[in-house]
Amino acid sequence: MTTEKKIANALAKALNEIDIADWHARDWRLMQRQLRPLRDKLSRLFTSTGYEYAEKGTRTRVRRT
Repeated sequence: MTTEKKIANALAKALNEIDIADWHARDWRLMQRQLRPLRDKLSRLFTSTGYEYAEKGTRTRVRRT
């Protein structure tokens, strides 16, 4: 597994964990306001790796153009 793929997998896992935390924080607006910018930054980092989510869970694959 290449370094880029390892990074993409770690970012995908972090995005899923942030989404779960955001869902649990849906009743706390202050927490949501803090999580959203973090999720946006993680999402941009993940996109910049050239990978995308595969069909199952946090598996990643090279982005199709």
